[in-house]
Amino acid sequence: MRYTDATQTKTVDGVTYYLYQSAEQKDGTSDAIKDIAEHDLKIMAAAEYSWWCREGFTAKPDTACKVLANGNAIFNIYYDRNIYKLNFNAAGEGSVTSPDTFPAQDVKFGALVGTLPTPKMPGYSFGGWYDGVRLVTATTVYNKTTDTDLVGHWIARDDTNWAIKIAVQDLVRDPDTGVYSAADTYTEYKTVYKDNNGALLSYKLTGTTDTAHQFAISSISALTFEGFDYVGYADALDAHAANMTADTANATVTIKPTDASTEIAGKDQYNDAFDGGIVWLYYNRKTADVKPNPTEPGGDTDGGKIIYGGDFTGQLPPDPSKPGYDFNGWKDKDGNDITPTTPADKYVEADNTITVTPKWEARDYTLTYVPGEGASFVASDGGAGTVNNNVPGGYQDSHTVTYDQAMGTMPTASKPGYNFVGWFLEDGTEVTSSTVVTIDNVIVKNPANTYEETRPLYAKFTPHHYTLVFNPGSDKQWHRSPFSLLKGFIS
Repeated sequence: MRYTDATQTKTVDGVTYYLYQSAEQKDGTSDAIKDIAEHDLKIMAAAEYSWWCREGFTAKPDTACKVLANGNAIFNIYYDRNIYKLNFNAAGEGSVTSPDTFPAQDVKFGALVGTLPTPKMPGYSFGGWYDGVRLVTATTVYNKTTDTDLVGHWIARDDTNWAIKIAVQDLVRDPDTGVYSAADTYTEYKTVYKDNNGALLSYKLTGTTDTAHQFAISSISALTFEGFDYVGYADALDAHAANMTADTANATVTIKPTDASTEIAGKDQYNDAFDGGIVWLYYNRKTADVKPNPTEPGGDTDGGKIIYGGDFTGQLPPDPSKPGYDFNGWKDKDGNDITPTTPADKYVEADNTITVTPKWEARDYTLTYVPGEGASFVASDGGAGTVNNNVPGGYQDSHTVTYDQAMGTMPTASKPGYNFVGWFLEDGTEVTSSTVVTIDNVIVKNPANTYEETRPLYAKFTPHHYTLVFNPGSDKQWHRSPFSLLKGFIS
């Protein structure tokens, strides 16, 4: 007869035993008591006793065995299910292992395994306990006769958070010259979880644990910001960017496990629980070349290079010069003044080359006039003017003239018996109130090219012409003549 739960034989200490099999056994002895208490039924080698041994069970013979009057002997063998150990190994299959450990769990041979522990590991979902390639669950019937080592199986999550951190190039300033330049170091600038307007990103940065994910810098608006150019990425911050992979368009993040969401529930904030799922992006400061306007004097010179966060100190072109003008600084294309302390930020953001144009202020000149011997000088304001001792017989007028503009009001000169014609250069060129002041007339281009000297103007006169009328009168008597009136001219 085989096992049936309907054939219950006895219960000992709460353990119920059922009839599994019955058989006859003959050993040639009769009418005697057979005590088998000291026999080890599991190691009995005789073939006739082998049927007592059952895998997964421990045999417990009933010692109350007596020979019946007819010579037959009846005794029972009871079997307890063996207890084995389930050992748990929650080691992971990715870049980290589960921190969870569990004590060994007892399981009876032929019984259901029962409830199993559930470990946790950041970035992974638990995929069950495995005995080799066999999945072991709570409903698995344990049919092994040894202890079992179960290994946890993990499935990488595809919603693991990752983050972007930005490091920007440092700025240094020479303490002696005040000139700004880029340093060879980088400093953490910000963690990207908001767009350029400060609002939370409409999507989270997520991906599959322990995988490499490439993304375009242009795909996230917050990665493009004023004054800086993206130059590469790394998985950790290095002040000198020694670990940087150079790239100007893309970056790759290795998505590692994280044990917390980056977003703080109920708040427009993120925490720092990224746990290594971070890619560092390096940015260099933008620069721009400073060039003078090529259509202006000094346009063939060069300026320097301005940098975001700095100013124009030491970067403007050499001061140019222009006949008849004083250099009065620089201006941009919109006419705004540019000085050494002008911030460079908006200019390096606008273009790679900044054209500066010189500002000019036309000079005013005080001219010297020479009326000549016997003549008097009459200033334009009616006065006598000021004697210029550097020019013999010269006078300076109260009215100044401006380069590239008409002379305007001019003085005069007078001389008895003469008419004043005007003012002339030594070479005979006449200068009038409508003459435009240039180096072609009253301004001297001296060897130093400072255009500060002027040429004297000389007065020109013509003699007066007089008409003499001879009238002898009515009481005089003249000889007949062909003329009734005699005229004479003198000069």
